[in-house]
Amino acid sequence: MDNKSEYENNKSFDITKNEYEESDAKSLLEFLERKKKNPDYQCRSGFCGMCKVEIEEGEVEYHEEPLGFMQAKEILPCVSKPKSGKIRLKV
Repeated sequence: MDNKSEYENNKSFDITKNEYEESDAKSLLEFLERKKKNPDYQCRSGFCGMCKVEIEEGEVEYHEEPLGFMQAKEILPCVSKPKSGKIRLKV
C-alpha cells in the first residue's frame, strides 16, 4: 500500500492575512487563482470538496459551512479566508 500524501508533490505557499485582505478576493480559492496557483475546483460553494488543499500552518475561517469531505489538516479554499496572521498551504 502506498502511504504517500496526495499533497507530496505540492509546494508550500505562504499567505498573510494582510496580503489576502488587500487583494479583495472573496475566498482563498479566488486569491490562489490570482496568484496563478490554480487549484482544482468545481462547485465553488464548499459542497464537492474538489478544491481541498493541505494547511501546514495557521488557521482559516469559513464564510459558508463546508459540506465537502475533508481530512484533518485539509481546508476548502472556495469558502474560506485566513483567520490567523499567516497561513501556509500545500498547493
